[in-house]
Amino acid sequence: MPLPPATFNEKISAWANTDLNGQLAKSQQTLGFKDDKLIYMKIYSKSKGLAYDAYENKNPWYEKWEKHIVDYRASAPDGMKSAV
Repeated sequence: MPLPPATFNEKISAWANTDLNGQLAKSQQTLGFKDDKLIYMKIYSKSKGLAYDAYENKNPWYEKWEKHIVDYRASAPDGMKSAV
């Protein structure tokens, strides 16, 4: 169950200011805050396949990723639909 926005911001801000992993995320600008509210986060992922792999090998992974984005946006709360 999602947290109310005020509770979410309180908890993630406290984590980013007190936990070593949170402090690292802030210092590396993986998380960005303004007035103790989360305004952005970076998400990293590795690619499947190599740059010169054939279309037949890479396209199924692309299609799965695109489906994930569509599914995510369909169920994401307002304000998070563009997160992916």
